[in-house]
Amino acid sequence: MNFSETLYTIRKQKKLSQKKLAEIANVSQASINYWEKGQRTPSIEAIEKLANALDVPTSQLLGEDYMIDDGFIFTFDNENDLKEVGQKKLIFPTKRKTLLDAFSQLNTDGQDKVIEYTEDILENPKYKKDPGNDNQDQE
Repeated sequence: MNFSETLYTIRKQKKLSQKKLAEIANVSQASINYWEKGQRTPSIEAIEKLANALDVPTSQLLGEDYMIDDGFIFTFDNENDLKEVGQKKLIFPTKRKTLLDAFSQLNTDGQDKVIEYTEDILENPKYKKDPGNDNQDQE
């Protein structure tokens, strides 16, 4: 079930109208409508408000395909060294988060090998997304 279907289902299970959920979550009823129809995507803050209003964890609302994680924001200083400048909550597709976590556990040689394998796989059209199809998995 995708986010839109999950939001609709949980709202109905809780016997809430769109208007009442909007009031509890402090968002507009129009936004709830757009989200349930899949016409717009809520911000992380809105997802957290909805989860609190529905009394469910964000993971249940997002489903198995997505998760919220603390992401770090980096920049380069004058010497071209990477430095952390902040932290922000990010929504990650679960598969992407799993891949990033595994990649970060590798040493430099292992990371280089993964990049090499990825470049090889990308040469095979069988594994590439169709650029004209925005509805493909975003994992």
